Amino acid sequence: METRELLEAAARAAGIEIVGYADRLLVLPNHDGSCIVRHPSGGDVEWNPLADDGDALRLAIDLRMQIDISIDGCRIYLSTSEKPIAGCSYSEVRDLYAATRLAIVRAAAAIDAQRRET
Repeated sequence: METRELLEAAARAAGIEIVGYADRLLVLPNHDGSCIVRHPSGGDVEWNPLADDGDALRLAIDLRMQIDISIDGCRIYLSTSEKPIAGCSYSEVRDLYAATRLAIVRAAAAIDAQRRET
């Protein structure tokens, strides 16, 4: 899944409205930039849980994720499952913070995919 599609799926899972895209490039390969989302207060703000720890944490909280961080990487669980919904290894990204953010976004995208199947 391309980065923009991953962000769009994560936003859908959390009920976040994307209203546009920033055009500057950020940290990940094939990255199209941050999304511009409608903030609950009415303003538009940049949103990129792949690059911003705060955006990733808010996404995890909104979707009630359980985060298991180890020396090897990160796994994401939902409270309704004993099996991880997504993960990212440290070797895949080489930065434990980036691996955790990526695992959170992948889990949110997986939640969106599950919802679309039903």
